[in-house]
Amino acid sequence: MTVKAWFFGGVAALIILVAVGAAMFFMSQGKGMYRPGDLVAKAKKGLVSLEPFGTIALGSKRGEGTQEFSLETEKGIVLAGFRRGEGQPAIVIFGGPGYPSNEAWPGLRPFEAKRSFYYFHQRGSGLSTRPIDRFASGNFPANVIELDAKLGLAQQIADVERLRRAIGVDRIDLVGHSFGGLIAALYAIEFPEHTGKLLLIAPAEVVVMPPKDKGLYEEVRILLQPEDRKAYDAWLKNFFDYGRIFTRSEEDMRRINAGFIPFYKKAAAAKGKADESIDQTDPELIGGWMMQAIFFSMGQRHDWSAALSRIASPAMMVYGSSDTGGAAMFDQYKGIPGLKIVELSGGDHFIAYDTERFPKAVAMFFD
Repeated sequence: MTVKAWFFGGVAALIILVAVGAAMFFMSQGKGMYRPGDLVAKAKKGLVSLEPFGTIALGSKRGEGTQEFSLETEKGIVLAGFRRGEGQPAIVIFGGPGYPSNEAWPGLRPFEAKRSFYYFHQRGSGLSTRPIDRFASGNFPANVIELDAKLGLAQQIADVERLRRAIGVDRIDLVGHSFGGLIAALYAIEFPEHTGKLLLIAPAEVVVMPPKDKGLYEEVRILLQPEDRKAYDAWLKNFFDYGRIFTRSEEDMRRINAGFIPFYKKAAAAKGKADESIDQTDPELIGGWMMQAIFFSMGQRHDWSAALSRIASPAMMVYGSSDTGGAAMFDQYKGIPGLKIVELSGGDHFIAYDTERFPKAVAMFFD
């Protein structure tokens, strides 16, 4: 099955405008449930285990050479993934959050002769375990705590560490796109001693919340034609209806999250970046509760800029000048020490699919 990867940067931005109803109880002060460094602190206290529950199980091999794998990171939580290439391993982190793919990024193909890329579906998305279907009650605080504990940022970062341990290397190179870029950066903050190189591809504009600009959702709205805005506003209202959120199921949430795709496509087309391969996106792989869990993890307001200074790994950031929010949206990451920045003129958010310019831009990363 051919699937176009979707990586939406900054998807949490509008939460600062629409946290209403029951959510105000938990978020009125804008406090998130995660701060950089929390994961290691909890692990030291024995509150979370970073050892994978199982070992990597290799599955079938596709005709083009892709090797499927799975890993039980915690009891009952299995990550599905696939591996391409030979040589030094690197973990690839999809964006969204919760928009994985079943295909490798074409822009990484030239490096498969010397690199083994481990693409994995994050918990709560794709073919990996979705640990929450419905909530037994409408107890908002308790449900938010459960969401964060099972699907929040700390667990997403911990799964990267568990995968590293299962692969069996002391240091791992990370390649993260959009929201996956943020997770890669947070991993490098939590585990500097286990991070090799860091490649951030159009990383999400959520290091500082709220961002200086209006965020992805408002940027999309501006680009839409007037006749599409009414439907988009209705989608936004439903998407951020926190008064009814815990009456919904995983499937309900997945369908709602997938509803963003046609609006994003129209916005991209309005900016001159129409891509018909977007139609190949498999909505069945999109996460449901995972996205909201990460929203609660981040909260309405935070500034993680200072934490970026703790990244000790060689780091590169690559983005397109014609990304939805423009090049300025990536300024948040300039606090990473020694960060090498490459801007691809006219490139969009999906520059890892540029088979000509992207490999040239990141060649030095893989040397």
